[in-house]
Amino acid sequence: MIDLFSLKAELDLDPNGYGYGSSDAVDADLLNLVRLDVIVNRAEIPTSEIREAVVAADWGALSASQRDVMVFHTTGDMVNPNAVNVRAAFLDAFPGGSTTRANLGALQTRQGSRSEQLFGLDVRVTPSDVADARRL
Repeated sequence: MIDLFSLKAELDLDPNGYGYGSSDAVDADLLNLVRLDVIVNRAEIPTSEIREAVVAADWGALSASQRDVMVFHTTGDMVNPNAVNVRAAFLDAFPGGSTTRANLGALQTRQGSRSEQLFGLDVRVTPSDVADARRL
């Protein structure tokens, strides 16, 4: 949900120097542009990416019960990296300093847009939202 007062403040203050003000459509595009310097947490990670992140030596070092837990958490198409039990299982299985743990950590975030940073994952600002915020 877009908070129009927050959007108005963003447009008026332009804290990151994006150059708002050309038009509602251009400003919406600037807000929705995926940027290198905007990092957001992912809500879901495809299990195929998780399997690719696991290093064979780290997998081999797991106990049978740890492997069972990992298989259990990766049987579906997607994994929620923010679920407490999932995070605990992965942290327990792969110790700090392991390549797999580093790989899995890197999967938790992605580049995002200013609109996602302000209003949540996959939120896109429309030119209409920009016009409504400016009228406040």
